[in-house]
Amino acid sequence: MKMSRSGQKTRSDESFNKERNMSYRLTKKRKYEDSSDSDADHTEAQSAAPKETKEKWKVIHEELQNIKDELKKKDEELKKTKDELASFKNRVAADVSLSIKTGKTESLNSPISKTRMVEMYQKFKLLRWPKIKDQLKSCKKMNPKKTEALIQKTFREAAEEMEMKKEAIREVFDLLEPNSGLTSQKIQEYKQLAIQNHQMSLYNSNKGDLVKTRLSELGLEYPEEVLENLRPLVCECYWLGCLLALNTPALQLDWENHTGSMDPWDIFPRNMKSSDM
Repeated sequence: MKMSRSGQKTRSDESFNKERNMSYRLTKKRKYEDSSDSDADHTEAQSAAPKETKEKWKVIHEELQNIKDELKKKDEELKKTKDELASFKNRVAADVSLSIKTGKTESLNSPISKTRMVEMYQKFKLLRWPKIKDQLKSCKKMNPKKTEALIQKTFREAAEEMEMKKEAIREVFDLLEPNSGLTSQKIQEYKQLAIQNHQMSLYNSNKGDLVKTRLSELGLEYPEEVLENLRPLVCECYWLGCLLALNTPALQLDWENHTGSMDPWDIFPRNMKSSDM
């Protein structure tokens, strides 16, 4: 049976409508799925952002705390330095007062007077030594015990060498005494003047020139980079040790009564004493 033309058209329209509706639903479904995926990505990005920010703030907080701790440590070291310097000034004032009372005065203008040498030692201990100490701490082959042994040996050898110098000066004047026509008191004064002149010469000398061969003589066998850090320490200690040994009476650091502190690098004694004590 043949279908009428109008019937065929109606069926064709219905089929077209069905296909169009299906296409519309598929398109709508895809849009919904794409929207869902986009929302999920956005939600995930939003949740990741606070986490990343939190981690950054945590790192910043830790860095700030480290800075605060370091500043606190520096403040404590500065306070300790100020306290030691104030204590040193009080001791010097007491020594000067006592020397005036007893009549044993000294020229405070002289750079090699006992008072000036004590002051030089305290300045080295409080100002120069912390810088040298920081350099030595970076050397894996150096530690507080090795460094203290080196310092004591340097001061000891400086004192021994200066004692030989003083003895040579005394021997020269002893040879001249019988024929000089000078009294024993005058000879003694000239001996002391010669020693003081040698002391002044060392005071004005280049510290590095005094210890050109000192590192090898001390038996130090370290790599060059370690010796570079040790050289300033040996220069300072040997130079100061010579000046102390040429004082009358000779001075030396009071190692026996050095108690130290919690810091293993607190090596230098607080006080010094006469070597004949």
